[in-house]
Amino acid sequence: MKMILAFIGVSVAIFTRTFLAYRYKLIRALIRGEAVRWNHKYLLSSVFALAYGFLSTMVVVPAVALPDDPLHLIFVFITSLFYGWGINDAYNKIFIDWTKYWKMVRIRL
Repeated sequence: MKMILAFIGVSVAIFTRTFLAYRYKLIRALIRGEAVRWNHKYLLSSVFALAYGFLSTMVVVPAVALPDDPLHLIFVFITSLFYGWGINDAYNKIFIDWTKYWKMVRIRL
């Protein structure tokens, strides 16, 4: 049961983080009157985060000896939400945002 909740938490967090980032950019672009295209780098980033999140969850959750009472199951779910959100946010920063800034610096040099 803990593994299922952990997988659901990671999946929900990664989907929500990707959707909210796109939604935020869409709203900002609509306010400015610009057209918005879906950046496929976010999809790739979320796929990598999902794969890493599932693999690391498969290693960590069975190693932690938590009982299956409701309080600990809620703890596992909330922890996996934060974990999935953090992984996806880190991948977005590394693969998308920082590479964009690195290209700007490299062009100026």
